[in-house]
Amino acid sequence: MPLFLPFRKADASEKAVQIFMIPLVLLGAFLVMVPFLLLLLNSFGDVTDYYAGRNYPESLKRYLGKDGAYVRYLHVRYDAFSGGLMSHYYPEHWRTAGFISEVVESVAKPAGNWRKQAEDAQECMKKAVPWSHYFLLHGSWAWSANSEIALAYSGELAKSWRKHLKSRYGNIDNFNKEMGTGFINFEVINVPEAPAMGNGGGYLLGSVISREFRSFLRETVSPNLISVQSGDLDYSDFLQKQPEVGSDLAKMNALMGTSCSNWDEVVLSESVPADPRQAKYWEAFLKTRAHPYMLMLADPGAQAGAWNKFLIERHGSAEVAMQVFGVAVLMPAPPATLHGAEDNQSFYYDWVDFARSLPASQLRANSSEVIWHRFLLEKYGTADAVGQAHGVPMKDIAEAKWPQPALDLQYWEGNKVKLFLQGFFQSYIRAWNLMVVATPAAANTAIYTLLFIVFSLATNTGIAYCLSRFRFPPLQMFLAYFLALTAFPIEAMAVPNFLVLRNLGLLNTIWALVLPTAVNGYFVYLLKTSFDAIPRSFFEEAQIWGASEWVMFRKIGLPMIRPMLAVVSLYAFLAAYSNFLWALIVGQAREMWTLPVLVFTLRYWYPAPALISAALVLLVLPPMVVFLFANRTLQRSLSIRRI
Repeated sequence: MPLFLPFRKADASEKAVQIFMIPLVLLGAFLVMVPFLLLLLNSFGDVTDYYAGRNYPESLKRYLGKDGAYVRYLHVRYDAFSGGLMSHYYPEHWRTAGFISEVVESVAKPAGNWRKQAEDAQECMKKAVPWSHYFLLHGSWAWSANSEIALAYSGELAKSWRKHLKSRYGNIDNFNKEMGTGFINFEVINVPEAPAMGNGGGYLLGSVISREFRSFLRETVSPNLISVQSGDLDYSDFLQKQPEVGSDLAKMNALMGTSCSNWDEVVLSESVPADPRQAKYWEAFLKTRAHPYMLMLADPGAQAGAWNKFLIERHGSAEVAMQVFGVAVLMPAPPATLHGAEDNQSFYYDWVDFARSLPASQLRANSSEVIWHRFLLEKYGTADAVGQAHGVPMKDIAEAKWPQPALDLQYWEGNKVKLFLQGFFQSYIRAWNLMVVATPAAANTAIYTLLFIVFSLATNTGIAYCLSRFRFPPLQMFLAYFLALTAFPIEAMAVPNFLVLRNLGLLNTIWALVLPTAVNGYFVYLLKTSFDAIPRSFFEEAQIWGASEWVMFRKIGLPMIRPMLAVVSLYAFLAAYSNFLWALIVGQAREMWTLPVLVFTLRYWYPAPALISAALVLLVLPPMVVFLFANRTLQRSLSIRRI
């Protein structure tokens, strides 16, 4: 007799089944992976791609192509919603529709010697541009009503600001005591988009935190993270909103006697234009629309008498004015600008009202462009010399635009790898900030999941052990009861459970998530069958040696069902981590949201497909990792009945 029996060859039908099953398995695996692959591909899109109607393979191809990474860098740098600023500095490459700017072609390098332009712009920002004219890049959306979204989109400047505060104050309690604020941690402290805009877009004028932020801007911030507020852009926007203009460039040219070919050619001159048609709008802009820090007195010394008369009329006497301002002696003449008076609100508002009461001939526009032109003339002497240094022919200094594209390109050239990765993973960075840093959703989910696993193991294991060890018939009815509960959908049990938790005062607490679902009939059934597989002789022998029930449970029962305990732990983790509906019902307070609830609400906060897709990818990663590590445990649990 042969030692080994011959193997039977598979017949044709078996081979046909095998051939049929292989592509079927591959197809099933592909269909399972398709949703995740679509999410992954979607997450690398961009806001402008979405609004432009580009599909996501095209978006990814565009990003990896020529200038695609640089374009994405500009999206991140300007938050993709500073449409007016982007179209002003890149008029030939961007078109603006509402808040969204859409790239219509790749961005070319600035004309001329862009490195010299960027060098001069940095020097001008350090020496001449006041902090009130800064526009903070890599900051946050100061206009966003949702603080979590604003924090999620904060970039390098906001991180530098928080790092500065941490190093200066040590902990949040010291900071709140000094500033008179109530922040819960440094991570929720944002930066204003425009620091000088007071309640409209910055910190409260005259506040301690406002002074600290100004000091931070002067001493710490790199010019590459700051742009300037464009007076020309503000003036152009003001003209477009005039009823008689109505965004019609031809009407504007006819009313003002100009010949601008596009709105980016509108220039806010330093002094009142000689043409009365232009002077009318220039004066209206300075007195009604221009930010107070853009105002400047032409000859402050000549206004000394009018200044003192204005103060006496407003406050009744010079003594009262001094008391209001908190000074011992009034200034003999008003200052030329507001700089230096940021912390005295009474003086601030008096100076603004006084300046706006003056005739246009006594005012000057102190815009960022005017400061830039003044700086260039002081450094080079003539417009022609400026043009030669910057590599751009120039007849009039007014032709020298603020070289923001040169600054952008300089920052890109010096940090290309870092900025490439930031642009490629921008949705993941923002989703991570939103899910982990800006909100307690990740912490809530971790605490809830851990408590649910512990409570599930404790309660279900004890119940299963009792049902297995004690064969009292009425007790066995409880197993049928627990299994019957699993047949009820969560919607059917939600209302009574909600009413019970409300009466107990447990809504919007972690216990409202854990307690109602800790006992699970399916878990009880799995654990009971594992206990049933243990030979009863083990327990009988332990009883002979005097072991108590607790000792037998701990020394015999638990070690022998360890694989099933791991399986129940895995199922409990998945049940708690993916719990959306019940978490939404009993944890409606924002501070109690879990990750599934937070991701669901993103469609209302900021419906950007790339951000939501990135958040979903991050959401499914923990279960995938846990499953990969627990795969061997699941296989071992299949052999539990062989004990």
